[in-house]
Amino acid sequence: MMTRYADRNRMMVVLSYRVGLRACEIAAITVGDVLNSENNVRETVILIAHQTKRSKSHSLFLSDSVRKEIAKYIKATRNC
Repeated sequence: MMTRYADRNRMMVVLSYRVGLRACEIAAITVGDVLNSENNVRETVILIAHQTKRSKSHSLFLSDSVRKEIAKYIKATRNC
């Protein structure tokens, strides 16, 4: 049985375990942070100071598998 927010929950697990983000960082990320001007998932995402726990900006490298998961999630949620 699928939950109502199964896609969202899966994305949060991917960002937490595969990228290493904290819950507050996951909550602060927007679609604009991960998509470039051509609507493709960026290879590197920059979190600015207010999006992080320690109020320091940092860059995140997104592996190909993570980028595919993000693209799949965005496609699924935009079709709703």
